[in-house]
Amino acid sequence: HEDEEVEWFLNNTLLYSNSVNDIKKIGRSHTLTVKQISPEDSGIVILKTENLTESAQLKVKEKPVVFLKSLDDIVGEERGVISLACEVSKPNVKPVWKKDEVVLTASDKYEQRQAGKSL
Repeated sequence: HEDEEVEWFLNNTLLYSNSVNDIKKIGRSHTLTVKQISPEDSGIVILKTENLTESAQLKVKEKPVVFLKSLDDIVGEERGVISLACEVSKPNVKPVWKKDEVVLTASDKYEQRQAGKSL
């Protein structure tokens, strides 16, 4: 029915039109557009009217992490300090630093820092 009100839910949370969700009704057509989806948005989408309920499974495929800024070659002086840095496409990535295939762990010799996407 053209005048029938609907409600949209994602994982049992009622959705409203805002900067992330765009809910539209044109005639008998009802649409939900969700922007900037992430794997955490996966779940059940439900459309409810007074007399009907429809649901669909939403699966969000995660994009792989990629290097946005690669390591640059570096030259250091004996007993000096060097600093290597790179940037990845997602925050909270756990990097594994290696030298000659040996994993480097944080110590007095090796300091490892991470700030968002910068490693």
